[in-house]
Formats: sequence, structure tokens, C-alpha cells
Amino acid sequence: MSYVQIYPKDAKRNNEAYLMPWESDAICYNFHVPEVFIPDDAIEEMITDPLKVETLVVTADLKDYDFIEKMKNLKQLYLYHAGNFWDLSVIKDLIYLRQLCIMHSEVLCLDGLNELLINKKEALDLDSNSLAAEITYGIEGIFIHSDESRLRLTSIYDYGVTIGELNLILYTGDCREESSPDEITRVSLDRIRDREKTGSKKHRGPSDRIRAIVAGSNGEYEVAEIKKGSESLRAIIGGDIEGLTFAGHTDFILFINEIGKIMGLPVNTLASVFSLEFVSEIPIIHGEVVICGLDEEGDTCDLTDEQIDAFMKILREIH
Repeated sequence: MSYVQIYPKDAKRNNEAYLMPWESDAICYNFHVPEVFIPDDAIEEMITDPLKVETLVVTADLKDYDFIEKMKNLKQLYLYHAGNFWDLSVIKDLIYLRQLCIMHSEVLCLDGLNELLINKKEALDLDSNSLAAEITYGIEGIFIHSDESRLRLTSIYDYGVTIGELNLILYTGDCREESSPDEITRVSLDRIRDREKTGSKKHRGPSDRIRAIVAGSNGEYEVAEIKKGSESLRAIIGGDIEGLTFAGHTDFILFINEIGKIMGLPVNTLASVFSLEFVSEIPIIHGEVVICGLDEEGDTCDLTDEQIDAFMKILREIH
């Protein structure tokens, strides 16, 4: 029972495609396809020896994930629909965990990940810090996709543990933010929970529309008034949205199709070259792109006149 998949009891167990959110092919290659399939209402009955599980793939949205902490030898954890996954405390003692993928979640804080890295470093130090130990306790990839989390690690690279790819994608209100954990201010978990209880959010005025730039893969672009919210963005982009931000530029964001490449959408040369104005290496963007402003709270807002003038000038020069 090394490689296990837990699936919704009412679904077919063999119709899943495993989305790999890694840039590195090596991480995808190291992924072990599940061999044992367990419906979500038979977890305790069928997983009688958690220590034998090395790869766990969960395609069901479970109510309770506490059983994972007993899988001390777990190396790969993939949660594809983790809507009820509130915190990472269940992984803090899984020192052999090398791949962590949590998608469509509501993670409230990353303290469990912080504790895991500390525990990995302690194990690495006890194991003489050799190359073999680095491979054993290192991490190939961490991908966390959440619409709730506000608490991120100040620096994930301070623990002396070999870190591969790291990607934290967090929603803030009605927009999505992707950035380095080194640039994020810590916020207390109490504050997060208080916000959840009150449901308080910042509002920028009565209007339900914002001014943005829409850049198509056909080379056309325009300033447009779009409706606020993720549904409007999904309608334009044609799928789940992903937000691109650039270090040193926290006042705007590019919304793209999360799996545009996988869907076979055409390369958006205009948006890709536009991004080169703000980064040293060009990202290859597929499909439609929406450029919005960001306010001090990290929520989407109107592009300013100055931003529109500057961005339209860049686009005209590219075009």
C-alpha cells in the first residue's frame, strides 16, 4: 500500500488526470502514480498501516485530514480539492515529505509548514548534513493554492533544507496573488480567524466595475470596464485564473489562465513581451490576459491614468 488515492465514493476511481503544477520535469517524473484506490468513506477501514503509505493523492474534499499525520513515511502529498483543509499542522512531523501539492484549499495559516522545515533541519543536522541526508530531508516542490491564507513564511530558505520549487498562490478578496514568501508580512492567526468571523472586507466604493486592460493572444488590446470578481475574470480568460505580480511592482497584477498551456491556448506574445519590462526572463503566457490595478490591501482596483498611459505605450511599441 505504498501509493494510495482517496477518491469520492460516488465517482469513478480511474478517471482522474493528475495536474502537475511544477516547472521542473524532474518533480513530475518523481511522482508515483497511485496503485491502491480507496473511497472516502472507507479510509480507516482500508488504511490499516499508515506507515506503509509513501504517496497519498486525495481527489475528494474530505471533512477531516488528521489521519495524514500518522503517515510518518509519506514522501508525496497531493490534495486536489482541499476545500476543508484549514491548516498544515498534520504535516509538521512528516520529515520525509518531499512533494507537497495543495489545490483549491482554504488554508488559514502556514505554521505547520514552518514547523515541518524546522523538524527537517533538525533531522538533517542529526544525520551529519551529508548529501544523502539532504536528498532524504530536502523538498522537491511545494505548491499551495488557497483562497483564505494571509500568513506566509518570512523566508522559507532559512532552514538549511534543500528546497526545490516553491509556489504559493493565495486569493485576497476577489483577486489572486502570486509572490515570493520573502516579501510577505506575517499576520497573526487570531486576526485571520477574527476576519473570518466578522466577514469584514475592504470596499473601494459603490461601483461594481473596474478599469483594466485586456490583451488578447491575437495581438489586440484595449482599455475596458470589467465587472469586479473572479467570475468576470474567468469569463474573459476562459478558465481558472492565476495572478502574476512582479517584485518591486505591487500596484498592478496580470490575470492569466492557470492551465492555458495545458489547454493548448495560443501563446500571448503581447503579454509575454509586456512582462519582460518588469522581469529579466520572459514568462511564456498562454491565452487572454487582464491587467488590473492593486490597492494597498492587495485587492483589485482601477488602473490609474498614469498606469494606463505607461502600459498602453509599452503595448503599442510591442505591437
